[in-house]
Amino acid sequence: MYPEHDSFVDCSTIYVRGYAELYESLKNRPEAFLGVLDTKDLRMVRSTIVRSPKIKGRDKKRFGFFAEQ
Repeated sequence: MYPEHDSFVDCSTIYVRGYAELYESLKNRPEAFLGVLDTKDLRMVRSTIVRSPKIKGRDKKRFGFFAEQ
C-alpha cells in the first residue's frame, strides 16, 4: 500500500539506522510499514539521492549511492 497522497524524498538530512533498530521499530509498530517500492519508484528514489547536492560525496560513497554509469 502506498500513501494516497503525493510524497517526496527529503535529502536534506541522513538518518543512519541499523537493521536491528528498523526491525524492532516495525515489529513494535507494524502500521508504520507502508509497502514495498516497485523497481521504477526505487530507481527514482535512488536517482534523487544520487543527484542531491545536500548529501556529501563521502556519505553517498559510504551508503553505496554512486551515479549510475
